[in-house]
Amino acid sequence: MEIEYLEEFLVIAEEGRLGEAAERLYTTSSSLSKHIHVLEKEYGVALFDRSKRTIALNAYGEMLLPYAKKMVELHREASRKLFQKAVSDERSVSISAGYRIFEMAVEFRQKYQIGLTINESYEGKELLRKGDCELAFIMDEENKEQDLVKLP
Repeated sequence: MEIEYLEEFLVIAEEGRLGEAAERLYTTSSSLSKHIHVLEKEYGVALFDRSKRTIALNAYGEMLLPYAKKMVELHREASRKLFQKAVSDERSVSISAGYRIFEMAVEFRQKYQIGLTINESYEGKELLRKGDCELAFIMDEENKEQDLVKLP
């Protein structure tokens, strides 16, 4: 089932006319009609009583209406949550440190409004090379490697 078809179902039910629903959805009446027929075929019942000028929910359509609203709202909520998570993940930094830096990390996170993943490990150089972290705190080591940048 296409969630968009349920969204269209809701608009048609609200408008009561395919033409108005099509305008509101920036599509054509024939596309909407085809999508409604797909839903009706899937559910095995007609959802609307049709006349030349209007289209109205029948008993089956009325029964589907609250479920369609819930499904569409759940889909929108899931989309919002996934988008927020993706944005949050893009604004995160993975840090490796061989000693406790939690206080500094909390201040950094609050100042820059960014997520932090902290991995306490003495293998910071290897984690950097593998791409498992973007920043490593390493104590008292000379940076002889050319592939890493040291900021004292």
